[in-house]
Amino acid sequence: MSIERRINPRQESQKSKILKHLQEGRSITPIEALRDYGCFRLAAIIHVLREDNYNIITNTIEEGDKTYAEYSLSAHQKTVWEDLNPFMVKV
Repeated sequence: MSIERRINPRQESQKSKILKHLQEGRSITPIEALRDYGCFRLAAIIHVLREDNYNIITNTIEEGDKTYAEYSLSAHQKTVWEDLNPFMVKV
């Protein structure tokens, strides 16, 4: 039995923007996702990307009494994506 994921159009757009962000070799935190893409639920987007077989690494950051996640795409996955997209501009 297959389970159909339901993602509203706004969340799908956020998903593609966050995926592109990660594919450019940049990491992202929840506050950056909110600021740059209006995404309140970064962990949910990351979960969906992982279900789509993207190898996303979670780094736990501790600053004083605050703890938050920083997500990045694995180096291997970035290399594969770069090989498939020769027009990618490196930052």
